[in-house]
Amino acid sequence: NDPESQRTILEIALTMLERAAFPRTTVATPFVWSEDHGWKADFWKTDNDAEKLAAQKAAHEHNREVQKTKVGAIS
Repeated sequence: NDPESQRTILEIALTMLERAAFPRTTVATPFVWSEDHGWKADFWKTDNDAEKLAAQKAAHEHNREVQKTKVGAIS
């Protein structure tokens, strides 16, 4: 929900694609998610609860089927 930073990131990415001289070229953006690095714990967290993972997988598969139906209806 931040169009200005999204636009800037897209410009940086397109410029890098245009100017990168070598594979694996990287560019650091000036953005920082948060001064508090607590988000990293949630970002890397995995939940090994088999029942919860199975429910998430089922929901994902359901969403994929819904999207296939929508794309088929458009075609």
